[in-house]
Amino acid sequence: MGIPVGLICDHSFQAYVDKHSKVRGYQVVDFTIPKTEYFQSEMLKDEQKEVNNQNSLTKLPIFQDIIDLLRNCVDDREILGSAVFTTKGNVLYSSIPDNTLIDTMSEFEIRSKEKLHSITKMFLELKNHQKVCSEYLEIHDLEVILVLIFSEMVNFAIGNMYLRDVVKKIEKLT
Repeated sequence: MGIPVGLICDHSFQAYVDKHSKVRGYQVVDFTIPKTEYFQSEMLKDEQKEVNNQNSLTKLPIFQDIIDLLRNCVDDREILGSAVFTTKGNVLYSSIPDNTLIDTMSEFEIRSKEKLHSITKMFLELKNHQKVCSEYLEIHDLEVILVLIFSEMVNFAIGNMYLRDVVKKIEKLT
């Protein structure tokens, strides 16, 4: 059984459990495969202007700086993942687990279809009590949504503080 970082101690390890649920041994893992990351989808090829804006943004060195910033803020304890996607639903970058990413994108697509563009921030709580904090940004003439996923131990006030900090760092880069 794999025990993730931070659940019991500061490193991940494997515990061997027999059929009677008795722990028979432990092993520290030599390496862990990093979280899956996704980069730029082109789901809306018919919307050429947005695709062109996406391409021009993702080719800029600043985009790599933003990704590096997001990677560095994920810590497996409080900030579990991050994503940047367009208001039309194209994923520019994500380290969020698939099912959470799909659910989160669905919420933003609903707001986009309902023309709720005056909303600039959104806070959601998932069934597993993880928190989703997001903010709409404009980076080089492209409207994007920055999303951070927090563990269940983080409350919305702390999540919002982290989100503001990341937004300020991104704004300094631009």
